[in-house]
Amino acid sequence: MSLLREVITPITMSQKFLCLYWLCFYCLGPEIRSVLDERVAHLYYVLDQGFCPEAWLLPSCLHFLIPKLRRRDAAHKEMKQIFYDAITKRRQSGEKGEDMLQTLLDTPYKYVSENKYTGLQSRGATAGC
Repeated sequence: MSLLREVITPITMSQKFLCLYWLCFYCLGPEIRSVLDERVAHLYYVLDQGFCPEAWLLPSCLHFLIPKLRRRDAAHKEMKQIFYDAITKRRQSGEKGEDMLQTLLDTPYKYVSENKYTGLQSRGATAGC
């Protein structure tokens, strides 16, 4: 079983990296592509591992008891910071893209906070992988 796990884990990570690269190329824009590396792929892997029955069955106040949920929450914070930086960069440059980020930035809603943008971007990216 150990040998199988040693083979499957790198394949899974490679698959996640390819999926993430595709997603960044078509949906997330050049700001996210510029920071795409194995660290970001690993963050997505950790987020994916956090989709488990415990996350839905336990109240959120008890998530700190489960290591993979703690890692998921830390990865989520780090991904939100990456998306926040991308949003800030896009707004400062003034350029318009044809991707999910630009669609979110062009929404007609008045009171959408940066936190909401980063959360939506993160959820959309996770759903794409």
